[in-house]
Amino acid sequence: MKTKKAGSSILAKNIEFILALLIVVCVVLSMMTVDYTIEYMGDRYSETLFIPDSYADVNDPELEKLIQEYQPNPAKMIEVYDENFDLAFRINFAEDSDDETYKNIKDFPKLMEYFTENREGHTYFKSSENKETDLYFRWYMVNNHQGPNGIEGDTEHLVLIFMTRPEAVSYLLNRLLSYAILVLAFTIVLVALRKQRDEKMRLLESNSKNISEAIYRD
Repeated sequence: MKTKKAGSSILAKNIEFILALLIVVCVVLSMMTVDYTIEYMGDRYSETLFIPDSYADVNDPELEKLIQEYQPNPAKMIEVYDENFDLAFRINFAEDSDDETYKNIKDFPKLMEYFTENREGHTYFKSSENKETDLYFRWYMVNNHQGPNGIEGDTEHLVLIFMTRPEAVSYLLNRLLSYAILVLAFTIVLVALRKQRDEKMRLLESNSKNISEAIYRD
């Protein structure tokens, strides 16, 4: 029992120091989160250079669902399809590319219907444990003049750009750390006020006792 009381007494005497130490820890964690966020924004910018600024933050839920069915964990690549959704070519920027792992877009009629009804769009989704994928698509007009026996005229091609980037940092953590710092600082103020009040009460009791003893002596 004495040990518990001694521990409680030590804790009570050093409560401000402990709270201040917790504030320092929260501030350090918050700074680390901010640094990581800045690094993330830089990585995202470098990985989304092909995406127009007007579409960078656009996330179409319908497209997100359809593209995850088609390519749930795509490589960093560019796919180009003709107007009949035949693959014209694919450029894979990943080192471990394997054409056998790719699905045929014609097996996904809802996705083709979406691309037919929309000229341009963008979505992003979590594709692996710590990676997110941006998909930007757009229809482009291509000039075809291959000679007298070739197909002449303009045709449309669909370009799909898959770019990977680090997963976004949860801003909830930063908010929680900010609230924790605020609560800890407020707690320090309350503890200081309580100690000041207790000290005044002890002083008042001491003075009252001295006055009472003086009166009885007289």
